[in-house]
Amino acid sequence: QFNKIKIIAVKLDYEDNFRNKSYNHEELNYIIKNTLYLERSKLKKELIQLENELDGQYLYAGRCDYCKKCAKITDESCRFPELMRYSVESIGSNIQKLTPDIFDFSLKWIQKDMKIPEYLVNVCAILY
Repeated sequence: QFNKIKIIAVKLDYEDNFRNKSYNHEELNYIIKNTLYLERSKLKKELIQLENELDGQYLYAGRCDYCKKCAKITDESCRFPELMRYSVESIGSNIQKLTPDIFDFSLKWIQKDMKIPEYLVNVCAILY
């Protein structure tokens, strides 16, 4: 149905004052929710617009987030199949390897020391 893919990456740079300390899980969740996930939410609006313009389907950075708790976890059918979107990885893309080939940076992760890296990245795509 689709024969092209457009990869989109949004890089969030963190200032030194965020990166120079270790956080507990609750603090990290708060920071990620209010930075990475907030940007992901903004990006979703742009992806929906692109999806309509290109007559395509967007692929998400990470899991679909239309429900607080996915019905699939409890072996139920998706509550919103018309809204649900797959992740870029779900179609076999290796974002870890793909990102440095397309963009001028690689992915970074929060490590065991619970420190925020220099940046985090949302990687999405549009199939069209």
